[in-house]
Amino acid sequence: MKSFKSAMVAAIVVACSQVAYSDSFVQQGGLEIRAAQKTLQNISAGASSGPIQSSSKLATVAVKIKNIGLKDSRVAQIDYSILLDKKDQSMTGTTTNTFKVLSGTEELPPMKPAQDAAFEFGLANISTAKSASKTLTETKLHYKIIVTQDGKAVAQIISNPKFDLLASTGRDVSKGKDLELKFNEQAPKKPSSTPSPSPSPVATEAQKPKPSAQPTVVQTPAASPSPSASGANEVTVWVNTKSGIYYEPGARYYGKTAEGEYVSESEAIKAGYRPAKH
Repeated sequence: MKSFKSAMVAAIVVACSQVAYSDSFVQQGGLEIRAAQKTLQNISAGASSGPIQSSSKLATVAVKIKNIGLKDSRVAQIDYSILLDKKDQSMTGTTTNTFKVLSGTEELPPMKPAQDAAFEFGLANISTAKSASKTLTETKLHYKIIVTQDGKAVAQIISNPKFDLLASTGRDVSKGKDLELKFNEQAPKKPSSTPSPSPSPVATEAQKPKPSAQPTVVQTPAASPSPSASGANEVTVWVNTKSGIYYEPGARYYGKTAEGEYVSESEAIKAGYRPAKH
């Protein structure tokens, strides 16, 4: 796999440098994982509607992973699931629980010993509403982060021991739009690499990797193109626009990483992407 430039990793770390990472902590499989819920924006705080006090904020799950003994992180993958747990109680005492699950996959960048990288997964609307005598609406954010290597889990961190039980009853919102829980939707970042020749003049704008200022966000993959989209005799590959790796048809992560797009193999190579190791 392609090695990240040190500046790339530094940029990722800076993005979450203000997070305390005090919620969860684990050391497993040569990795140290810290995670916490991070508030991105307070939409409303202490708003009042008659006897009801309400508040709302946008939050994400911030994760920092440090290499404390993993020999080769180039083949490691991060599988994450975010669970929105919402409890509504009427003034008469009737309680309704709603669970929504958002799942995705990210590649772990190569890390030297003692080096770390940080990520933000999901975007949730956390709301509360209280009357003088009871809590009417309460929203909690739970998460499950698993780092796998060669298909085997080497480390994981879970914020709630009942995560799997709650998630099994929830509605999967990973493939659709949802107002309360969704992927971060900013455009992905073009990989950091040495200068490469300009793309061929015949390349279309849709085939070119799109730049972005934020390397830590995720978005849903684009729809798969038709076989002729890149020419009758050329292979269409899936590029992970965050890691700089591209996958050929039939590969495990072809069309499945949270950030990426379909381009022809020649365009992927010209743009600085490198083939995944099998």
